[in-house]
Amino acid sequence: MFKGLKALLGGVIAGTALGILFSPRKGKDLRKTIKDEVDEGGTGLSSLKDTLVEMGKEIGDTAKEAYEEITESEEYEEGKKRLKKSVGNAKKEVKKAYKKNVPLKTRKKVSKTAAKAKSTAKKAVKKIKK
Repeated sequence: MFKGLKALLGGVIAGTALGILFSPRKGKDLRKTIKDEVDEGGTGLSSLKDTLVEMGKEIGDTAKEAYEEITESEEYEEGKKRLKKSVGNAKKEVKKAYKKNVPLKTRKKVSKTAAKAKSTAKKAVKKIKK
């Protein structure tokens, strides 16, 4: 138990240190803000919190930009097409193996049960929407 707690505490400390190190504000400005807060009777933690929130927003914006850039690339589109084709081929192979290795009577039972499950799921969704 203490081992996990130590690891968690170490992670929090390392994360905070890295956060401050890569802070969007200059270190001098951050230290001044913390000092001003402490001088006013605070702990200085809200300044750190504000800095980390600001960093989080910047990281989120950067991640969003990266996602948009990636999804608009030709490589992404090509990979998406290849993946769809591979999935389609895999489905065909599974169907072949299913028909070849599963008796017709069992396939009919599976199909009937799947249809019932689909119908029940649709009814449940309608009830939830109401």
